[in-house]
Amino acid sequence: MGYQLRKVEDTYDRIAAYYDADYGTQIARAEESALRRLLAPYVDGRLVDDLGCGTGLLLDMFGEIENRIIFDYTGIDISLNMLDRAKRKHPGADFRHGNAWSIAPEVRACNSVISLFGSPSYSGLGEVIEGVKHRLRYGGGFFLMPYASGRLKAANGKLVDKHAELWRIHSTDHWRKTLELFGAREIEVRGFNLLRSSKLLRWETPLAKRFPDQSQYLIITGVM
Repeated sequence: MGYQLRKVEDTYDRIAAYYDADYGTQIARAEESALRRLLAPYVDGRLVDDLGCGTGLLLDMFGEIENRIIFDYTGIDISLNMLDRAKRKHPGADFRHGNAWSIAPEVRACNSVISLFGSPSYSGLGEVIEGVKHRLRYGGGFFLMPYASGRLKAANGKLVDKHAELWRIHSTDHWRKTLELFGAREIEVRGFNLLRSSKLLRWETPLAKRFPDQSQYLIITGVM
C-alpha cells in the first residue's frame, strides 16, 4: 500500500466513530434525498459494487439488503474502522477491506459501480477509471461522485474537510476526456450542491449543470 492510501486509511480510521454524525446535518439529509432519486436506476434490482463504501451510507439510503432494492451488494473500503461500523448497521451485507480500485473482483461482474461523497478523489484518475472498467460487465453503468473544485473553496466544516490535502481534484473536462480514453460511453457530468443550501438543493440543477466545477461534488455517470 502506498503512502497516499496509508494516509487515507489512518485518517478514516480516526474519524470513523464520528463519521455518521457528521452526515446527520440538514444539508446532508437534503443531499441524500436528492441522491436517492438520482441513484435509483443504478441500484434497483442490480448487482452493485460500492467503492469507498465507508460506513454503508448507500445502504442507509436504500434500506436493508433484505428489502432487495439492491439485488446483490458488495462494499469495499480502505478503513477497517469504517467497515466495522458498516457491518454493525448492515450485518447481512458483504463488506470487504482493501483498495476499492484495485482489489480483485469476484467472478461475477456487476451491473453498477457506485462511489459516493468524494471517494473517487483519494486515488489517481486513471486508477479509478480502470478500477471501474475492471469491475463492470459490458454495458454496466457507473455513478461517481468526486469532490469538485468548489469544495476546496468553501469547506463546510465536515470532518473530511480537515484532510483536504489528500484530495485529488480534477476538472469536468479532465474527467470526461479520461473516461473517453478508457472507452466509456453516454458520459454525463453535472455539479451537485452548488449553492450549499438544503432549501435550494432541489432547484439548483440548471445552475449546477452550467457550473459543475464550482459545486461541492461532481456527479459523473455513463456506461462501459
